[in-house]
Amino acid sequence: MRSTLDHHISCTCLMSCIYRRMSEGSIAEIDTNNGNELNVLSRQNRDFTVKL
Repeated sequence: MRSTLDHHISCTCLMSCIYRRMSEGSIAEIDTNNGNELNVLSRQNRDFTVKL
């Protein structure tokens, strides 16, 4: 089981990567489902969902 700190670092790295891609224009939109999932909508039809 991961520690809370490891989980926080993983989420921080993921979010910084997503925001960098948004600034480059390759990610169109980010949406959340009740705070449990993060839906990332890509401009290249490579959408993905991250369970939080």
